[in-house]
Amino acid sequence: MNKILTTALAGVLSIGLSGFVFAAGGPAPLTGGPISGAPAASSSGTEAQLGAGYDYTNSVKRPRAVDTSGVGLEHPPSTDPDPCLNPNVAKSSAVVRATTSSVQLVALAAGKKVYVCGLSVIGAGAAGSWKLTTGTGSACATGATDVSGAYPASTTISYPVSISGGGMTTPVSQELCVLPSTTNVTADGTVLYVQQ
Repeated sequence: MNKILTTALAGVLSIGLSGFVFAAGGPAPLTGGPISGAPAASSSGTEAQLGAGYDYTNSVKRPRAVDTSGVGLEHPPSTDPDPCLNPNVAKSSAVVRATTSSVQLVALAAGKKVYVCGLSVIGAGAAGSWKLTTGTGSACATGATDVSGAYPASTTISYPVSISGGGMTTPVSQELCVLPSTTNVTADGTVLYVQQ
């Protein structure tokens, strides 16, 4: 029985391996280029280049994020200068509630800006508008400047959490406020932000 099985296996191996050429010391190396139409290697570069945080895909240099274990990530969050789009930067939230006058949403911090990363507000009122402003003093009273445009009183705003903070950002060392245009306008909701 063992002899029959050994003979059968030898025949199968002989047939299966007949198309391969072996050289002394192991199989012969493959020759030729990549299969026609196949893309080049998906990730390349010297050890120093990869260690420096760059990935050379198809010879194009691009940022390559590395997590704490040193394993490359698909997207480069650690190199994104916009804190709203960087998942490694913690976000904070503040309640938006304005009924009669300017209300401070985020207090100023010396040397830091406020980046608005998300906004969800329900406005109400027969006429008028509300907007985000920036400034110093009590509820942006000093040097008040618009951060957003004026939204009609009855507008519902819902910006996704992943929006860029570049569009609505305070200057350094200023606070973020919400300002209704008249006393009959209300704005209620939440603002997601980064202060750095």
